[in-house]
Amino acid sequence: MDEIKRQALSSVAHAPLDNFGTFNDSVQGADDYGHGGGGPLAGAFRLKFSNEARWETAPDGDDFTDRELLAVNVRRLEVYWDDSGGPPKDWREVPPGERFRDLDALNETIPKSEWREGFDGKPRGPWERQFVLELVDLADMQRYSFPTSTIGGFRCIRELDDRITLMRRFRGENVYPIVQLTRTHMPTKYGGRERPHLEIKGDWRRIGGGEAEALPSPQAPSLPPEQEQAASPPQQEQATSPPQAQAVNEAATIKTQPVSEPTLQEELNDKNPW
Repeated sequence: MDEIKRQALSSVAHAPLDNFGTFNDSVQGADDYGHGGGGPLAGAFRLKFSNEARWETAPDGDDFTDRELLAVNVRRLEVYWDDSGGPPKDWREVPPGERFRDLDALNETIPKSEWREGFDGKPRGPWERQFVLELVDLADMQRYSFPTSTIGGFRCIRELDDRITLMRRFRGENVYPIVQLTRTHMPTKYGGRERPHLEIKGDWRRIGGGEAEALPSPQAPSLPPEQEQAASPPQQEQATSPPQAQAVNEAATIKTQPVSEPTLQEELNDKNPW
C-alpha cells in the first residue's frame, strides 16, 4: 500500500499545472489552413501585402506598414487552390532540405476543369508554391504569418534568409532579426511596382537554447541595504541613462538577448581562405 501511495504522489508531483502549451482545438479530418484550425497558419493572424503596397491584416485590413516584428521562422508549402475563393483544398509542407516538386508537371496531370483563373486572366494550375514567414510581436507575444506566392514576396523572404544565414555564421544559430514591414521598388516588364520588403535596422536577438537561457538579467544584482545607497549613482546620472537599457531589460524578461552585427573585419577574415 505504501508503494501505491508513493507512486500516486509522484504522478501528482510531476503533473503539469495547466494545459497551456498543449491546448489544441483542431478537429480530426478538418485541418483548416487558417487561424481557427490545425493548418500551417493556425494560431497566427495572417498578414498580406496589398495592391496599394500596404502591409495589412487579413481579412480586416488593419494597416501594419512599418510595424516591427521578430522574424522567427519560414516554411515552404505546396498549396492546392480551387476557384471557391476559400482556403486551399489541400496543402503539403516541404521538409527542410527537400526541394519543391515540379508543380508545373503535376498540374498538367490535373483536368483543366479544376484549374482556376490567374491574375492575368489565363488558366492557372491548382498547385502553387508558397512561402510562409512567421513573426512575433515581442510586446504581447502575438503571432503573425505572412504567406506569399508572388515573385516579389519570394524575393523579400530570400533576401531575409540570406542576411540571417550570414549573421548566424558569426553569432550562432539561434539569432533572429527584428524586421520592419516596409516596401521597395521592383522593376518588371510592365514598368515596375512596389513589392514587400523586410528592413533590418541592426536589431538582432538571441532567443532560448543553451547559453542564451542561462544569461543573467542585465539588471544589477540587489545589494544589502547598507551598501545600496553607497553604490547608487547620482540622481542626474540615473536620469540620463540611455533608453536602450530599458529595452534590454524588457527583452530579458522574455529570454532574448540583443546581438551586435558582425564588423567589417570579421566579415573580411571570414571570407579569406587563409
